[in-house]
Amino acid sequence: MNRIKNRIKNTVSALFKEITVFEYVLWWIARLMMLYVVIFCAESEKVMCFINMLALYAVSAIRLVAPKKSFFARLSFRSQHIINFIEIVGTFFGNFLNAYAYVFKYDRILHLLSGPLAVIAGYYIVKAIISTPTETKKPTPALASTFSFCFSFLIICMWEITEFIGDFLYGTQNQSYFYAPFDDDIWFKIFGNGALHGEGQFPLWDTMMDMIDAAFTTIIFAIVMYAVLKLTEKHKEKHKEKQKVLQDNSQPVEITITE
Repeated sequence: MNRIKNRIKNTVSALFKEITVFEYVLWWIARLMMLYVVIFCAESEKVMCFINMLALYAVSAIRLVAPKKSFFARLSFRSQHIINFIEIVGTFFGNFLNAYAYVFKYDRILHLLSGPLAVIAGYYIVKAIISTPTETKKPTPALASTFSFCFSFLIICMWEITEFIGDFLYGTQNQSYFYAPFDDDIWFKIFGNGALHGEGQFPLWDTMMDMIDAAFTTIIFAIVMYAVLKLTEKHKEKHKEKQKVLQDNSQPVEITITE
């Protein structure tokens, strides 16, 4: 029992060392919003909405129960912001307030945003992997951008697989089985009918366009991440060199007098 209490105490202490009170308040605003969804959503959607609400506690739960030597126990609490953002814009605004129907290109916007979000999540994960229980390490720009790029593509694939399974099991329309492309869709203008030569081909179009959107922003953001981390690294190296020069110049000069 004491071990459990100490683990909870240490987890809470680590939480407030990593995030600010303002960030923690934002977490609870998001949790209350999702609780509202669970209470007032349709009966057929309550289980899925409840699961989505639990995702807002994911990082804290992982940090609490993960073995101390595993990288999960070192996962940054700030990575919870990414999950919260996805749940709020996707579940609360997208599904509950029906933004998918009323906001122009809402689904396209989310897929474009998913690339950068997954890249940031990948950075937090690789940082946790290379760190140790006693030392927090930062990945090199090359490692961070490469790992984050690959992780984002994994998420892109898993996202579409999840949509397919959801549609298959629950009869949802995540992959737009009964829709046709809009004439003003940018990819439709580029590729034309493309794969839409047979009846029921639009889900393939929807899936591939979603993946292309997310892949496009993933590539851009991974390059930006590398550039920013590289510039930051060079700036720190220059700062260290200046500090070293200042320390050397501040050393007292010994003067010896010979007779």
